[in-house]
Amino acid sequence: MKKSVEILGLPIFSISEGCALGTAKRMVIDPAKGAVVAVAVEQAWYLPMKLLPFKDVFSVGADAVTIESRDAVLTLHQAQDMQKLLDDDVQIIGTKVMTKTGRILGNVTEIECDETGKIIRFELEESDGTKKDISTAHVITIAKEVVIINEPTSK
Repeated sequence: MKKSVEILGLPIFSISEGCALGTAKRMVIDPAKGAVVAVAVEQAWYLPMKLLPFKDVFSVGADAVTIESRDAVLTLHQAQDMQKLLDDDVQIIGTKVMTKTGRILGNVTEIECDETGKIIRFELEESDGTKKDISTAHVITIAKEVVIINEPTSK
């Protein structure tokens, strides 16, 4: 399981070519699936952004994200099925967490996903600075402005 902070900023390396292809810049989230479906790959400033589908990630290590081949990194034209997700730009971190009864619990400060990209946990910061873990088992809706949950839970 990896937190977003453990993925973003890492170099992306091709195993077969043995070279760096860019840096993990941001996560592309599919709120309907509750998953990270791709990682935006930042290259040199003059090159357009590319996407790495999360299903093609071989491993997220301490120092790098590895993939089998550079062919896994797609241009935006090749990843047209993700265009709506890019346009919607659901980032979750910084989003309010609210119960379905209308009580705002705080803001998401971190997400954690499994090796498939499925989001399994949110870290919530309450207004007093207290941090709690929210299992995605309690999530009803993930949207750009709010995450709605059944009941607050903590560890």
